Amino acid sequence: MSALKRLIKNALVAGAYHTGLLQLLLRLKLRDRAVALTYHRVLPAAAQADSFSTGAIVVTPATFRRHMQLLRRAFNPLTADQFAAALAAGKLPPRACIVTFDDGWLDNLEHALPILQECSVPAVLFIATDYIGTDRCFWQETLARALFAAAGAPDRSTALFAELGDERVPKLPPAEAKAAIRRLIDRWKSQPQEQIDALLARVQSALQSWGVTVPATHPDRFLSWAQVNELHASGVVTIGSHCRTHTPLTKLKTAQVSEELQSSRQIIRDRSGVDPLDMAYPNGDHDAGIAAAVSDSGYRTAFTTVRGHVTPDANAFTLRRINIAEQGTDSPGAFLARIAGIF
Repeated sequence: MSALKRLIKNALVAGAYHTGLLQLLLRLKLRDRAVALTYHRVLPAAAQADSFSTGAIVVTPATFRRHMQLLRRAFNPLTADQFAAALAAGKLPPRACIVTFDDGWLDNLEHALPILQECSVPAVLFIATDYIGTDRCFWQETLARALFAAAGAPDRSTALFAELGDERVPKLPPAEAKAAIRRLIDRWKSQPQEQIDALLARVQSALQSWGVTVPATHPDRFLSWAQVNELHASGVVTIGSHCRTHTPLTKLKTAQVSEELQSSRQIIRDRSGVDPLDMAYPNGDHDAGIAAAVSDSGYRTAFTTVRGHVTPDANAFTLRRINIAEQGTDSPGAFLARIAGIF
């Protein structure tokens, strides 16, 4: 039934797009409003096959190019400075939009930057400073990759997966095992960071005792500081902060929140000579106290993952965005429908 629903939805979207009805609806919905789009990763299909990032944060270069071409034709893409100034003035330009990237993945330089330059679309890149210039990766990709390696030793790992809630994983074909592991990871996102760290350490220790190695070469890499500076020097990318450790700020104590906000900003200043005035909350998690801490730390805007459009009177420290992934945006009509908030 879900496949049938997708077919019906795609047919309706295509019809609305080709008749101009979707564009009219979008103009009405965005009257006096702006769109902030959230991207994370731009990866070719071959690299996606080796990545352990969830599909919810990935688009292909071909789809990203279509998005940027459409934004340049039908919208008014703003720089971070232009967006912040319009918000401060309480008057947003017609068809205003801003493109944002979270995290600081290497593919932002390899695959996103050439398309941004080709289409003359500015973007803001929010970097998690503790990962820049290192071989480290977020716990989600690190744990998923380790569990996938563990699944390759079914005689030893079945009990572990049973404890995690899916003892079938070691018996599944690789593609299905990978998807099942991603579902396990999603269930762990709400756990305290200490428990997540303990599980990761436990899995890595088990792999070592079993003599199972995790491949060191993979596409889930972050930028170096030289590459961050290359993006900044491109003229189309503004560097912002995604804090230091990418730990959701709601999981931290007040003093730790201030440290994440202030030290990440100072690190970017020291390593890039850039004063980051804009930030995005790790995982989007925030509350009123954290938003106030962002303001106190000298930032001018902060972006959430709450879905919606930006109004002229929006709180600059709780800005809404629309997450963009390959699934559901791989055609012009689907992309516009996503922006309009229809699907």
